[in-house]
Amino acid sequence: MAVFDWAQSIASYVLYVLMTFLTDVWKERLKDAAAIVNMLDGLTAIMSVGIAILHDAYIGSYSIILISALAHITGLGFLALSVPPTLSKVLGTCHEQKAACIGKVQHSLFYMALPAIAVGRAGYENLASIFWNEQLIDPNNQKISNEKHCTNLDWINISLWIILLGTYLLSSIESWSVLYGILVVVMVIATIIFLSGTLSYKHVKPQGSPLACVVCVFVAATLKRHLQYPPNTFQLHNPEKVELPLPYTNRLRFLDKASLIVSPALNDNRSKWRLCTVTEVEESKVVLGMFPMWITFLMCGVVRSVGDTYFLEQGNNMENKLGKIRIPILSFFLLFEVSRVITIKIYSLILSSRTQLDQKSSYELRIGVGMLLSVKCCVVAALVETKRLNVLKNCGLQHTADTTVPMSVFWLMPQFLLLGAMDGLVKDGIKQFFYDNCPNSIKTYAEPLAKTAIGVGTILSIVIVTISNKASKIGRRHGWFSVKLNQSRLDYFYWTLACLSFVNLGFYFFVSNRFTSKRRTEEQTFRSNIVVPEQVTFVTVHPTVVPVHPDNMVIQR
Repeated sequence: MAVFDWAQSIASYVLYVLMTFLTDVWKERLKDAAAIVNMLDGLTAIMSVGIAILHDAYIGSYSIILISALAHITGLGFLALSVPPTLSKVLGTCHEQKAACIGKVQHSLFYMALPAIAVGRAGYENLASIFWNEQLIDPNNQKISNEKHCTNLDWINISLWIILLGTYLLSSIESWSVLYGILVVVMVIATIIFLSGTLSYKHVKPQGSPLACVVCVFVAATLKRHLQYPPNTFQLHNPEKVELPLPYTNRLRFLDKASLIVSPALNDNRSKWRLCTVTEVEESKVVLGMFPMWITFLMCGVVRSVGDTYFLEQGNNMENKLGKIRIPILSFFLLFEVSRVITIKIYSLILSSRTQLDQKSSYELRIGVGMLLSVKCCVVAALVETKRLNVLKNCGLQHTADTTVPMSVFWLMPQFLLLGAMDGLVKDGIKQFFYDNCPNSIKTYAEPLAKTAIGVGTILSIVIVTISNKASKIGRRHGWFSVKLNQSRLDYFYWTLACLSFVNLGFYFFVSNRFTSKRRTEEQTFRSNIVVPEQVTFVTVHPTVVPVHPDNMVIQR
């Protein structure tokens, strides 16, 4: 499994520079290349919920990881074949890595590779830890599990050094076909090693997906949309006839029709797509009630998307040498990851020292600080890009397309550090938000729901770029996004993101306060409706008085 981790990590690092491949080899327009990368990342994140439901309801973690590995190998294989030199002899095209040598077959292979890679990444990223934990669980011998855990930590330390070494080795390969071919070989070897332990793996059978019940509630409510609302809860389906784990609420009453009993026959042989329990309906209301908060998280995905696209393209057009040592652009991905991990650790230490801060305030503050860092990140990025364009103008290079700006790439360090810190706090906070507020049966979906919010935001960035570019062309000759970076005005776009992020921060605090107060009101209402059992209170007597007989005890309700 550790070899699989290495292979997936190396593949992620190489795919991180997909933007460079599109702009240098395919000669894609700046915003079009960013749209392709963001679509890939967004789809990978959005698939998280679907993968989780598939795992819980139908297929185990082992099967999904195997399918994901095969999909990843297929996608990387198509990607390697899409590079011009690979099929040049078969297709009769030129050998150079340039746009003129790319035919329709290469285009088709490339766009076939993207969904396969998305499936491969989504399946492994969401189920690797689950599969790992299934293998470590040993209820009969906890000591062995602890030893395995320590061994895993050693493997993690070793893998870190291998990834660092691999980053520098892979960055020295100039042929994209060779680079992607190496990834295919690495993934094939890792998959074979993974399959070699099939007989020794623990296989956990699917137990059903509680999140799928939310879909059933919406379907059942839609099928009964023509019915009248129930006047009271006695007409709702509650087969257990016990106290509800969630308080009955009057909001989103159209969902109550999902638990409305139409006929006794339907009650006896109920279909989950036509009749749901009151508990399932209330859980669906809770999930839908978190939608306003979910919307506020989208802007974080928009800001996060610029790190894999426009930040990277800036670095490719700047001086990347420290003396005689060439600094690979992949180093900034490692810088981003280090910043993300360290920020989470520092925040956890600060939080542990402030014991009076409850969990709800914890995730609210964590997300708020992360959103504030996103504003700062965009401001810093705008200032750095303005300086880069000024250097370009002072050197008389403003009309050149691919010229390297005589400005150190280390100017990008602050925005990568801020972006990593933002990503760590926001993702961790969003996951904690869903875990704290989801019903108990859906808490395991906290991380997939958090990834989905960031994924939708990543795709939303494509829309924002398109709108910004069209709006910037009004009354002007050129928009903010030209064919190449040096003719674009990314600084204006970064300022726009900073303003949108600041507005979103205020919107987040507004929605968060309303959400928290509403949840507290519902919890208080639920507690006030709980029937308090009878308590027996004895009458206080003086020592000189004969103790009260049991028949004279006062009963209070």
